[in-house]
Amino acid sequence: MTSKERVMTTLDYRQPDRVPVALDMWSEFKTAWEQANPDAGESCVDHFMEDIFIAVGNETPYMTKAESLGEEDGYLIERDGWGQTKRQRSGGYFFQQLSYAYDENANLVYGDFDSPLLEERYAGLDARMDQLKQRYCVFAKTGGPYIRTAFMRGEENFLMDMAGDPKLAAELAMRSAVHMARVGVEEIRRWDLQDTGIWIFDDMASTKGPMFSPATAEVVLAPAWQHMIDAYRAAGATKIVMHSDGNVGPLLDLFIDLGIDGINPVVYDR
Repeated sequence: MTSKERVMTTLDYRQPDRVPVALDMWSEFKTAWEQANPDAGESCVDHFMEDIFIAVGNETPYMTKAESLGEEDGYLIERDGWGQTKRQRSGGYFFQQLSYAYDENANLVYGDFDSPLLEERYAGLDARMDQLKQRYCVFAKTGGPYIRTAFMRGEENFLMDMAGDPKLAAELAMRSAVHMARVGVEEIRRWDLQDTGIWIFDDMASTKGPMFSPATAEVVLAPAWQHMIDAYRAAGATKIVMHSDGNVGPLLDLFIDLGIDGINPVVYDR
């Protein structure tokens, strides 16, 4: 089987030739593996039988406003495309949010979002897509309304909104969802990914469970998720997968009701 045949067979609940593999390797690991295996005759991703490539454009609402703001005590200070000013070690992964795209009254600081149809959002993958499809099962990707709204509002602020003002929280989540859905639909269209589909990356849980109750999810996030899912189905997406780190078990029934076809990752604990 090709990677595409293997993955789509699995998502159709049929028997593949082997379990399909979706990896997210650190670049340092790839470099270390290649240095340790100079005569392998294959790439690192081929050696570990990676099947899936997640293709994402620049989905940020303020991509034209992103800029470096300097350096301070060994930290890089920048405003990213989510409108958040953040502090981060050079080469680091995690960061500290310093300010947000929403002010304390939940008004947008930088005004209207950039157009989802800007060519610069997708140019980096346009030329590579045919080659990627020959090797992988390629899916489009966008973020989800929880994590992206948390970037723009601040996670603590957004969680407080969800608990204390769910109507406001739902409005903020839907604003994020509408923008990302337009980006996702354009990815599906321009990269001809209707026969595979799209993943929604919406990190929302710790190892103990979601950051919010299922009841809150139904009120605040379900309408936003449903908007995205409906838009992707209308664009022809065959499969829609929800990605989240952590334990999303309490939300699985809701995901099924919304029309999600699969989740990632899945951890088997004996």
